[in-house]
Amino acid sequence: FPSHDSERNIHHRTTHAQRDTPETLKAKQLDPFREEVKRILVALEKVKVDVYVAQPRYFTPRTVGIYKPNLNRLYINESLLQDPREFLGTLRHEGWHVVQDCMGGGLQTSFMAQVRQDSEIPSWIMKSTRLAYESMGMSRAIPWEADANWAEEQSNQTAKHIEMCAKGPLWGIVTGKQIGRASCRERVGLYV
Repeated sequence: FPSHDSERNIHHRTTHAQRDTPETLKAKQLDPFREEVKRILVALEKVKVDVYVAQPRYFTPRTVGIYKPNLNRLYINESLLQDPREFLGTLRHEGWHVVQDCMGGGLQTSFMAQVRQDSEIPSWIMKSTRLAYESMGMSRAIPWEADANWAEEQSNQTAKHIEMCAKGPLWGIVTGKQIGRASCRERVGLYV
């Protein structure tokens, strides 16, 4: 999304996944994933993150979803509706960025913090994430993307953590203790 104008444009030309369930989300091939998709969408609604299904022209060729932390909006490429497994994976991944936003101090900020540290993420996920993001010149995003790629592979973890987010910032819940923002930056590598 190159500019604020294109952000406004995509927002007005998308299907709102929470209010208007597109016919394609009602498709039979979604059945094996329907409960988890619904759980994630309901959890996102509880934390007031809007979810939109947008036309492919609004995404770069290698992008199928995006979370905008400054707006609390999540966009998914409508081409994924053809493959429910990919749709769910992307919903998990982008939803995990919401979890990272909550971990960074709550959804009222645009700070994002890793939930799983690099050492907790399987090496094959770290390696594939590093290869993908270094090839795009986006090495700085690797920790957060590897964390979200981990979540993409986990059943119900995204929904569970977003539901926890509805209770407040996650750092005290996930780490077991309340830590201040400065300490959070040092311990989990806050993305600004």
